[in-house]
Amino acid sequence: MLGRPGSALFATRTPRPDEATLYQVGNADGSPGRAGVDSADLSFAEAMDAFRRADRRLGAAQVYPHVLRYLRSDVAPVLFDACEADAQSAFRAAVVLTDMAGWMAHDLGRDDLAGAHFAKALAFARSVPDATLSANVLAAMSHLALEGDRPGEAADLAASALTMLDTKERPPALSARLLAMRARALARGRDRAGAYGAMAEARRELGRTQAGPPPWWVAPFDEGALAGETALMLRDLRLFGAADLEAQRAVRLRDRQPGRGHAFGTIRLARILVDRREPERASAVGSDILDSCLTIGSVRITRDLTGLARSLDSYRDLRVVAEFRDGVARVNRQRGRLLRPLLPAVAPAGPRP
Repeated sequence: MLGRPGSALFATRTPRPDEATLYQVGNADGSPGRAGVDSADLSFAEAMDAFRRADRRLGAAQVYPHVLRYLRSDVAPVLFDACEADAQSAFRAAVVLTDMAGWMAHDLGRDDLAGAHFAKALAFARSVPDATLSANVLAAMSHLALEGDRPGEAADLAASALTMLDTKERPPALSARLLAMRARALARGRDRAGAYGAMAEARRELGRTQAGPPPWWVAPFDEGALAGETALMLRDLRLFGAADLEAQRAVRLRDRQPGRGHAFGTIRLARILVDRREPERASAVGSDILDSCLTIGSVRITRDLTGLARSLDSYRDLRVVAEFRDGVARVNRQRGRLLRPLLPAVAPAGPRP
């Protein structure tokens, strides 16, 4: 049960040859295995890799049902019928994969369900001694609070998570992510000095070296992600010129990683250009990703494209703007036809704490 290859997680159909690499597992450089993973955790870590890679390329609509199925079929039985070592591994897997299910529900536009998944993941995390698991979930909850325009809650969640982490051994990616969430929350409250300070600390933290690899369950957070969060912070502070530069940097750092993250970064840049009253440049930037968005199973992409088009309404008489708005309408119609059969009937699922 615990030794299935990543491709077996998507057993409802056989991947086409051009999709095969999406389901491979291993290190980011393509080498087999995953550094720093205990043998008891290896199968779960490989499953997480497979799901994460597929989710980035395909979007949540195609992957979310498989994550729920894996939680039921592979994780839940081990939680309640295993030796102590296997049970600890299963609890870690339950935390990570339930957290992942929360992100996917968020991508499908179901923030209520995302919050339920995150709450369940946090309950699992409290059954495991390693505080990084709880802190990782709290980072996701902080992000969701920001998306729901609850900056005070977002700041409190990030601060709570930071207090859990060991000062010397905390994973730089996790602490940087939490500091970035705190910076964005402070920016929403118009605390410019506090926001700048927290984001500067996040940048220093991300550059800190750590002995050995981070725990396998810590969500990735790199320079591209930090640039994107910085752009959003600066936008909330209405520093649109600086936000433009950071958003451009985030897009450049994602150029070789096509998929949902690149699309979100490009839409973010276009929205900042609208804020700068540069509608033609915003339309040109947005047009560059329309075709690549066609088959990404993300409700948020549809909503963000629609929001970008609406933000250009007062410029609709400009030819390049009109063409972009027509392109968004065309792509969203096609996305609807392609993705409607893939959208799962999202309902709470998975093992219970």
